Amino acid sequence: MLDWLAIWGLSSAGGYLAKEVIGPLAKEALEDYTKEFFKESIKEYTGLSDQTIQKKLFGKALK
Repeated sequence: MLDWLAIWGLSSAGGYLAKEVIGPLAKEALEDYTKEFFKESIKEYTGLSDQTIQKKLFGKALK
């Protein structure tokens, strides 16, 4: 009987840890990753509005 209570207590503690501790940490990590991903993506495309860069890229595309 005591073994079942111990198992139930450990499983309850594991569920609490997953829900209350690991969940928010994973959410914050995903938010940070998303922010960094879009920052890097925007850096790659900020120069595309420049006319000289557009002409160079158009020329390369035609080749």
